[in-house]
Amino acid sequence: MSFSLKNAHTRRLLAALLASATLVNAGVFYGVRNVGTLVLVGLTALLWGRYLTAKGYGPHWLADACKWLCRIGWGFFLGCSIIMYALTWAKALPADSGAAVIVVPGAQVNGSRPSLMLQNRLDRGLQLWRQHPGSVLVVTGGRAEGAPYSEAEVMALYLTQNGVDPEAIYLEDKATNTRENFRFAAEIIEENHLQGPVVIATDAFHQTRCRLWAARYGLNAYSAICVPCWGIAPVFWLREVCGIAHFYVFC
Repeated sequence: MSFSLKNAHTRRLLAALLASATLVNAGVFYGVRNVGTLVLVGLTALLWGRYLTAKGYGPHWLADACKWLCRIGWGFFLGCSIIMYALTWAKALPADSGAAVIVVPGAQVNGSRPSLMLQNRLDRGLQLWRQHPGSVLVVTGGRAEGAPYSEAEVMALYLTQNGVDPEAIYLEDKATNTRENFRFAAEIIEENHLQGPVVIATDAFHQTRCRLWAARYGLNAYSAICVPCWGIAPVFWLREVCGIAHFYVFC
């Protein structure tokens, strides 16, 4: 078999291998197991089914089914991701904004240290805090079962170690999901009469759902995208597509 990308079988094989590698990387090396992982398992199986049936393994109807399910499934995912990314950039915080209220949603922590994903969010929050003098940060995230510290406590420690005045940090340490992140953050903003545009420092895949929940609780929030964790981003994009569907159908 030729391995030229002009060969359709080669392209199908590479797509299936890439999806498999992404799944193994996220599930085995990073330990990510969420609804996005399950969706990726299904989409990866479709790619392998498409490759094998195109090679002549299985009946004709199965080949057609795999072909169209691949096109519909992957097309839907890519289309949703592009729309979400475009909406996020359209809602970016203007560069000439003054002091802002920077909301940093929580993520996994490792003892008293943030995970790489959470550190990237915090670094984006730090960057905004330095670019917009007088800004405050609202860090939101509760304590996982058995964890010594809440996500908010770990986040506040990281920020103070990097030069943020503790008086500029507001902790919310009860939230267990994105909905609660913004429900409780909105309460903190209202109770403390915090002024300025609200901006969310988080990953691109997370921005759309964050702004939806922020709007639900009365916050017209801007977006500030942090550096992505490329190895696990596809799984989280898949999760967020499902999360947004859940928001519109059930919330």
